[in-house]
Amino acid sequence: MAGDFSALLVAEESPMFLRAMPHRPRLRRRRFAAAAATAAFALALTACGGGKDGGGSGGGPAKQGGAITIPLPVESRGLDPFTASYTGTADSSRMAALYDFLVYLDPASGQVKPRIAESLTPDATGAVWTLKIKPNVKFSDGTPYDAAAVKANWDANNDPAMSSIHRANMIGVSSEVVGPLELRITLAKPNLNFDRTVANGLAHIASPTAFKADPKGFTTKPVGAGPFILKEWVRSSHQIMVRNPTYWQPGLPKLDQVTFKVLPDNNQILNTLGSGQADVTITSDGQAEEIA
Repeated sequence: MAGDFSALLVAEESPMFLRAMPHRPRLRRRRFAAAAATAAFALALTACGGGKDGGGSGGGPAKQGGAITIPLPVESRGLDPFTASYTGTADSSRMAALYDFLVYLDPASGQVKPRIAESLTPDATGAVWTLKIKPNVKFSDGTPYDAAAVKANWDANNDPAMSSIHRANMIGVSSEVVGPLELRITLAKPNLNFDRTVANGLAHIASPTAFKADPKGFTTKPVGAGPFILKEWVRSSHQIMVRNPTYWQPGLPKLDQVTFKVLPDNNQILNTLGSGQADVTITSDGQAEEIA
C-alpha cells in the first residue's frame, strides 16, 4: 500500500491513499515515521482495511465510509496556505486534507509529480516555467480551480500585508495567466528546481473567493479543493473534517470523517493508540515504532 497523505485516504495510485478504515477496525495501530525532508507532506502510512464489523485485515479493496482519529502533538497555527508550514507534519497533514496539492514531492522516487496540476515544466533556460492545471476542478465553495486562482494565491504570498511565511519562495517570481488553465511563470534567475519550490511551499491553493472575502478570518474558515472540509475546530482540542462531496476525484475520499486531536503529551498519544481511541499518528524518524 502506498500512503504519504497522513492517513487521510483516497486512491491507491495517488499520493493520498488509505485503505478504508471503519469506525472500530480490528487492526494494529501504528506510529508512522515522518519522512522528514522537504516533501509537501512526509508521512508513510500502512493500514489494514475492513468492514464495520472489524473483521477485515486489509487485503480487500477500500470501502466507502468510516472515520479515523489522528492524535497530533501540536495545534495548528492556522489553516491557510500563508501561515501553515509544509515541513511540520502536524500542519502538513491537516493542510493536505483541506487543500490537496498542485504538485507534490513523491517520497518513494524523490521526484516532483503533478497532482491537481496537469504539468509544471521549464523551458530550455529554466527561467520560464509553464503550469497547466487539470480541467473541471473546483474548490468546495464552487469557485473554479484555475490559473487565475493559483496566481491570486501566489500574489497573496508575495503581499507584505499577508505576512506569509512562504514569501521567500516568491522572490524573483512573476506569473501571467495565459489561458484559463495555464500560467506562465518567469523567474529572475534560471532555476531548474523551481518545481521543488512549488512542492515545498506553494502547492496548497485556497479559494480566492473565500480568502478575499475574509482575509483575516480565512485561517479558521478555510476553503480548499482537498478531499475534506473543516466542520469544527475547538482550539487546543480537535478539528473535525468531513468528506468533500465535490472532490475532484469521483468516488473519493472513501472516509466520511477525519478527526485531528491535539494531545501534547507523547504518552497520551501512545495510550489513545493502544486503547483504540485513535488510529494513526505522525512522529519523527527517531521515535517511530509499532505498537500492537
